[in-house]
Amino acid sequence: MTENLTRQHGLVHEITNKGWFANPAGKQGYDVILLEQVGDGGTRFYHSLKPGETLRIAERLLSSYIALEVDMRHARAFPVSGSFNTRDRGKKVTLELNVRYHVANAQIVAMETVDPLGELQSKVLSTLNRDLQGYSERDITPATVERIVQGIGPVAHLGLTVEDVEVTSFSSDSRINSHVVEEEDVQHTIAIEAAKRRASIEAQSELEDANLQIKSKRHNTINLSNLNVLLQEYPEVIPQVLATFSQREQKMLDAKISVVQGSIQAYIAQQTGNDGEIDPREIGNILRDALASTPPQLQGPSDLPQITWGDDVILGESSDTKRPDGDVVEEKKSKPSKKDPHIKFGE
Repeated sequence: MTENLTRQHGLVHEITNKGWFANPAGKQGYDVILLEQVGDGGTRFYHSLKPGETLRIAERLLSSYIALEVDMRHARAFPVSGSFNTRDRGKKVTLELNVRYHVANAQIVAMETVDPLGELQSKVLSTLNRDLQGYSERDITPATVERIVQGIGPVAHLGLTVEDVEVTSFSSDSRINSHVVEEEDVQHTIAIEAAKRRASIEAQSELEDANLQIKSKRHNTINLSNLNVLLQEYPEVIPQVLATFSQREQKMLDAKISVVQGSIQAYIAQQTGNDGEIDPREIGNILRDALASTPPQLQGPSDLPQITWGDDVILGESSDTKRPDGDVVEEKKSKPSKKDPHIKFGE
């Protein structure tokens, strides 16, 4: 347990009845605070004796008192020492001080604080720690330290006042403590990396939210059951869609859309109702499955002639040719068979 600095320095001293013959009196340089004993162990402030003043006989006979002698003399002092950080990283100054003070209010010192002198010492240390960090190591001098401590002045709640200070030892460490710098660098790096991770996570989250909003808006405004719209919005599914149809069926794509449009709309409604994502590849699968089970119906002649290469050449029903002498000769040719609707070019 830390010793009471006020008692240690004799700033407050209790006067015994034996020493003062049961008649305490004030003396020069001191205030004598009388506490009247009340009830079972209680006390209250009764009077402050000035130099030469005593109690009356009736007061001594009718009551009992505790007398506390408070030293009011100026230029009392207590020591302060320690190493204090400066503004320069890893650099400190080491000080030993002798702080002079006096009592401004004897009643507060004697009654209202447990260790007023100890608290004043702590205040001086905390003030030096705070203020010296604002100075570069090379700018700190004994005069700087004196100015900081003298600026404390009166401390009303302690009943004490700082008068002056004497710097008994002053030394600065021009070397940079490498371990302190390294530790600060590590902490700084950790803080930067943590900030980068947080920023990256927040940016990724914002990007995902933006993408979801864009997709939701697109799905609400674009009819993906329209194959033309689907292929424009998602060109990557074009090979999948076109692979479903033969060259002949591609010419009739518009006629087949009505077959699968209901299935696509049902899928979109289902995903929207479940808050699911509409996958264009799934729409491509619906197209493939539905069209594979419903072959298209041609709008017109069921057989269209195709031009292929072969041995037979079928030109049509008739043709006119000219002889060398100029006469026209009509030649009839056989009609193309319905079983073989090809026009062949051959030898």
